[in-house]
Amino acid sequence: MTLPRRRATPESVPMTLPTPFTADEIRTGCPDGRTVRTRDEAGTVSVSRFTDGDDGGPTLVSWTEGPDGNPAGDTVRTRLTWRQFQQHAAFPADGTTVSQETIRTPLGELECTRYDVDGMTFWFDIHRPGMPVRHGTPGSMRTMVSDSRE
Repeated sequence: MTLPRRRATPESVPMTLPTPFTADEIRTGCPDGRTVRTRDEAGTVSVSRFTDGDDGGPTLVSWTEGPDGNPAGDTVRTRLTWRQFQQHAAFPADGTTVSQETIRTPLGELECTRYDVDGMTFWFDIHRPGMPVRHGTPGSMRTMVSDSRE
């Protein structure tokens, strides 16, 4: 027996805040070769590189970097749409606080939009469409340490 699909009503669809960047802004800001390195508080460096970008989206190639700067462990390739990247920052309107804040990072002093939600904080550099430049919880932060076009 097939059950009828339930239609979403305005009451059943959670409201989200506007995202820090549109899908088109992310596409422009994340060309092939953009490589982002983030470091957690334990010193582990994660790398994400955009490749094979087109109108639909890019392939994100990700790995953990060893102490010698070479990949340590598996390299993961994930194909996503630009809209999916945008939706990673679609935070619920209820319970999310948004503010503007200037922070110091290895990339310099950055003007950021800050989102506080469910005990986590995300900082998005207003001049750097794409991933947050810092995110996490107290004691478990991850910070962007480099952003290059390779």
